[in-house]
Amino acid sequence: ARMGETLKICKIAKMAGDITVVVGGLHPSLYPSDALKDPNVDYVIMQEGEFRMAELLNGNKNIDGIAYRQDGETIIKRPVSKIEDLDSLPSPARHLIDFEKYFEIAVPYAPFFKNNRVAQIVSSRGCPGRCNFCSTVNYWGRKFRERSVDNVVGEIKLLKEKYHIGEVQFTDDNLTANPKRAKELFGRMRDLSLDWCTPHGLMLSTLDDEMLKIMGESGCYQISLAV
Repeated sequence: ARMGETLKICKIAKMAGDITVVVGGLHPSLYPSDALKDPNVDYVIMQEGEFRMAELLNGNKNIDGIAYRQDGETIIKRPVSKIEDLDSLPSPARHLIDFEKYFEIAVPYAPFFKNNRVAQIVSSRGCPGRCNFCSTVNYWGRKFRERSVDNVVGEIKLLKEKYHIGEVQFTDDNLTANPKRAKELFGRMRDLSLDWCTPHGLMLSTLDDEMLKIMGESGCYQISLAV
């Protein structure tokens, strides 16, 4: 049921012609054999897909983190590697989609928003916490990996100049896991005059008076808490 909409799209893709279908994301990463039960799914990429997808497109199946059917068998090569240098990744290729349509439809990631010209940013991956209700650490891992503040601010400035955004939603698993880095980021966001929020939960122990003051001054109007 969780993959219902995804599998509908896979079926539509197959109806369009001789197309190879690759799926990824949380549920396929945790349960690749489930996804491959559907005849419209050819490959599953588990966890981070940037380099795995490139290798697969080049015809290389000898990598970790992929699953596929071969001669009636399901081959699952569990993910091992993770991307350590997040600054090495380019910004999302937003120019390849009709980004204006997203603003027009105005159904962003967070349940509430102040400005319909909103963009999502992932500034870090992983979380050191051990909350027993959380499944995303099984995807991103428990090691907190972060983009540099310069890198994140550069993407925000690009979004503001090119797409005229009025709001940022950080979709990190734990945006304030490194308080020193978070305070530097929020401090530099003061001059950007944007609303921002955190749809994912923040760790309560990272939110001291100084942190909350800087967040408020830099445009934060809404936070979610991991209880």
